[in-house]
Amino acid sequence: MRISAVMLGIVVAAAGCDKAPETAPAPDTPSSVRGLSPASEILFQVAGERDAPRLIPIASIENGTLAAIELDSAGWAAFDARYFAPGTSYPVLRGGRITGQITVTRGMWSEGGANYTLPGCRLALPVATGSLEDPGAGAFAVELLATTPGVVALSDAATVPPDDSVRALAFAMGTAVGGEVELDAESLSLLEFRGSAIDTRATPRPSIIAAFIDPTGGDEGRGRGQTATVLAIADDTGGGYVPTYRFAHNGDATGAEFRRVVDGLDLTGDGVAELLLESWRYGGQPTPVVLSWRQTAWREVFRGRGDWCLRRE
Repeated sequence: MRISAVMLGIVVAAAGCDKAPETAPAPDTPSSVRGLSPASEILFQVAGERDAPRLIPIASIENGTLAAIELDSAGWAAFDARYFAPGTSYPVLRGGRITGQITVTRGMWSEGGANYTLPGCRLALPVATGSLEDPGAGAFAVELLATTPGVVALSDAATVPPDDSVRALAFAMGTAVGGEVELDAESLSLLEFRGSAIDTRATPRPSIIAAFIDPTGGDEGRGRGQTATVLAIADDTGGGYVPTYRFAHNGDATGAEFRRVVDGLDLTGDGVAELLLESWRYGGQPTPVVLSWRQTAWREVFRGRGDWCLRRE
């Protein structure tokens, strides 16, 4: 799995900010908590340099439902103390399966000063630094999922088609979806293509992922001119592979949204993996999006935080 430039950029930017000589925030209102209880499991993303990856909270999971974590300053301080205490370890997963673990080396406020700051931000999303043990992770940059231990990983993977078969299926499905927004073969040939497969267990055969992304950012520079993108997911629902999720754009680059699949993981405990996507726009921060299988198609069930600043000055 390749870490996105978008996610790596924000992690490195946060890491590079001056440390603030502030302690954990004191309560300024009665503690208010939404989306979190003692029974909640937590989904994290692990991203950044392999030697010092960041552990980023994405969502809470309770009774098979994902929810945004909404806390006041005292609540986030308690979250940091509970989940980001140095020495706390979490399983890390790729392809829905546990491949190693990450151990917190520094919480957001575990050493007094804030782990990172953002300009003009009074309270930033708590992010921890960890030590990664995962022999299959990237050599320099990593992008993984991590959870609290209560999230059950899928069992051994079913057989995944050979790479050539995956790419051929993905290209055909992505081309079909691209055609729905008038992207012809010549236009698609100018885009960067990736084809992959994830054993989601949505059907007996793996889900096929097709992504076409503009590598130049538009014909007049990033965020200007025209751009195009396609994300297609295909599954065999009984009569061969057909698109079960469509996302495509062909036109003005201003405000265009892009999406890619990060990984799959059974978050709800029903034996079928959810798909974690990353959504971004030019000049914006990445936003996690979760798709869940609903009968014969993938549906968006969760959209996470796109701004790490929880409270501005």
